[in-house]
This record gives sequence, structure tokens and C-alpha cells, in this order.
Amino acid sequence: MRAMKKILLILLIVVFTACNNNGVTEKEVQSVKKALDFYSGICNRIKGFSIKNGVEEKYFELEISKSKLIESYSNMLEMPASNIAYLFYSNLGNEQSKYNQIKVKINLNNGKSFESAYPAIEIKEVEDFIPMLNDVTLKIKLKDYKGLMSLFDTNIVSGLNENQLKFYCAPIDSAYGEIKESQFQGYAFFNSKTEKREMIHLAGILVRQKSNTPISLFIDRKSKKILTMKFKF
Repeated sequence: MRAMKKILLILLIVVFTACNNNGVTEKEVQSVKKALDFYSGICNRIKGFSIKNGVEEKYFELEISKSKLIESYSNMLEMPASNIAYLFYSNLGNEQSKYNQIKVKINLNNGKSFESAYPAIEIKEVEDFIPMLNDVTLKIKLKDYKGLMSLFDTNIVSGLNENQLKFYCAPIDSAYGEIKESQFQGYAFFNSKTEKREMIHLAGILVRQKSNTPISLFIDRKSKKILTMKFKF
């Protein structure tokens, strides 16, 4: 009984010390800082592992509270949660192999919370998709509608042409100003019942001269071709 109490005490010490720099590498500290630079707020950190089907899975968990920016996404918390996981993992460099999973928990001011786990292999895949968001941004900025059309799956999006893309993008440019750059905001993988295929939703912000606008790309996970583009989340 006394030995069991000692084990429990050790576990509690591990949990509480994980919230400061003890046991956390400099690279991990800087990766957490990347997430906090984006969202601000307070972050508690926990490193741990679980055993699933006899296989050990190591994870790093970020628990974010008091973030005004995240509060503005209170009805779509999957977006900032996935971005937090991406910001942390993508900045780990050669320490990425330490973790199979990144966990994120978000605490809102109203007492509600949201938590999700993101497999490392999935985040790596997202890293390959993000250049598409940058490519779309550049082509809209340069008004290269022919180049923009080449990124779409024209076998699925029948009848799509350059003029349609121009008539869709130009009024947004006129109302909100020319694009300066884009900022990745989050992602979600899902199975499309209508398209009967696996897809990824990439969410971003187009930083403009007058007022920023959201952008969503719905991309075929296999062909890496765009099926839908919207100026909203």
C-alpha cells in the first residue's frame, strides 16, 4: 500500500512539473511558443504515453486557456485546435520522431472545453498540402486565373473556366483589397458522402490591404486537386 502511494506521488509530480520547463527540451519550449505567438493565452504542457494494442504511443499535450483569438472561434474550435497541433509539431524539427500524437485541449472563458488528438503522421501529410494554399493565394494575387484553374479537378468540377474564377475572385478583391499573403488557420480530414472520396479542408486567412477574408480549400486527399474553394470557413 505504501509502495502504491509512492508511485501515485511520482505520477502527480510528473504531471505538475510538465507545466514548467522541467523535462521539456528547448525545442519543445520554442514549439509551444510558436503556438502562443499565434494565439496568446496561457499554455499548460503535459508529456505522456499510452499503450494501445501492445504498442506504446508517446504524446505531447498543449492545454490552452485565456486566448481572445480562440474565443472568436468558439463555434469552430476544431480549427484553432488543429492549427495549434500543426504549429507545435511542424516546429519540432529533428524531435518530431519523439511523438506519435499531439493532443490539444482548449478551455473557453464560459467554462466549456474542447479536446482532440492529432496523429503525427496526419500532421506530416498536412505539411505537404499547405503549399497549395500558398499557391492559390499567389495566383489570386497575380490574377492568374488560368494557373488557378489548373489546380482544380476539372473532371469533377465540370464547366469550370477562367472567367468563372475571375468573376468569383475579382469582387472580393475589389471590396476588401489586394492580397498581401495568406495565413494557415487549421485543417480537417473527412470522407465526402457526395463525392465519395477522402478529402481535406484547409482553412486560411487572406491578409488584404483593407480587410482580411477567410478562405477554405476542399482538396481530394489522393489526387491533391481542389474540388471547392470558398471565401469563408
